[in-house]
Amino acid sequence: MDADLKSKPGIVHSTDHYDSWLLALEPAFAHDLKQKLKVMAGEPGDFLRATFYRWSERLPGVCLETISAPVVRAVGDVHVGNLGTWPSDGDVIRWGLNDFDETGWMPFTNDLVRLATSALLARDDLDPDLVGRTILSGYSQRIEGGGFGALDVADDAELRDNLEAAQPDAEAFFKKLKDKDRLDADDARHLARLCERLNEAVPGGELHHRRAGRDSLGRVRVFILGNGDPPVAVEAKRVLRSAWSWARRGGHADPKAADDRNDDLSALLLDDRRGPDPQTRVEKIDHHQWVLRPLSPDRVGIDFGDVGKVSEVLATRLLRLMGAEVAHVHLLSHNPAPLMSYLTDREPGWLTRAAVAMKEDTETDSEGWRTYREAMDKKPAGGHG
Repeated sequence: MDADLKSKPGIVHSTDHYDSWLLALEPAFAHDLKQKLKVMAGEPGDFLRATFYRWSERLPGVCLETISAPVVRAVGDVHVGNLGTWPSDGDVIRWGLNDFDETGWMPFTNDLVRLATSALLARDDLDPDLVGRTILSGYSQRIEGGGFGALDVADDAELRDNLEAAQPDAEAFFKKLKDKDRLDADDARHLARLCERLNEAVPGGELHHRRAGRDSLGRVRVFILGNGDPPVAVEAKRVLRSAWSWARRGGHADPKAADDRNDDLSALLLDDRRGPDPQTRVEKIDHHQWVLRPLSPDRVGIDFGDVGKVSEVLATRLLRLMGAEVAHVHLLSHNPAPLMSYLTDREPGWLTRAAVAMKEDTETDSEGWRTYREAMDKKPAGGHG
């Protein structure tokens, strides 16, 4: 090994191990993993969203006090970009958490610390104490109030107006999908049964490769786009064991049959108490689990990091709503009393301290990764990715 590579940052080893595990769980898109490595060299907020596996390794050591919290079926990869709308039964448009790729059983504090950390990385104009207090306020109020059901957008005029402003034009939305790369012939052969299933959902549609998100890069994502009026698009996304569980197993363990499924994802995504999207389902196709869901312009989120459009007042309000939605998800699997008891026993400011610590840890890893990539790019050959 080259002398300059002997002291590779821990993030490099983690990424090597995680990506090797991911690729061993065929099918996987190696070309998307290369894109992920580039995304990781961008802003720390993008790095955070692309590396839940690293977060899962680091949180217990950096924020030891949070690990003793009650364990719930948590979202895992919570961040300010992981909330949006979907149509529920009875023409109700709901807003809440909409990505459960990394769901698993973990201390409930994980979701709160990660949400607060993502807010601090997305917005340097927000006071950390305000972020921590606001998220905890929304969370505690929902835990105390109880009840189920993601927020009905019609019940919140301010949120509804901002979501309507963020909604893309339908023609532009579907044109953007149509311009995505067609699914490669080799990939289509490897995914023959999945492609058949998508063609059943949208007969005569065109199959495309979908590269989206950050942490999901490398997991297979394919969508089919119909040519009707209006167009119809359905995406299939690969389901895998949460990276939280992967990290608990030592990271680089060989793939197991259980890695190729995540029943906790299904449990949260499809829980009737949430008011889930009736058009979203989890199916087993060719021995793998897949999330099948529509792609449409009315499934929209607010860009929390866009300071020009999202004022500090609105950002604060969104954080309170986000905290409440995290609580709602936790109530699906846990009695509220122990959660409130834990929060009551904590010293004020614990969430702010934990989020600031994880923000700094993430920034250190982000800089380490960026420096490593720059060094590898200067080498004539070799290197990760």
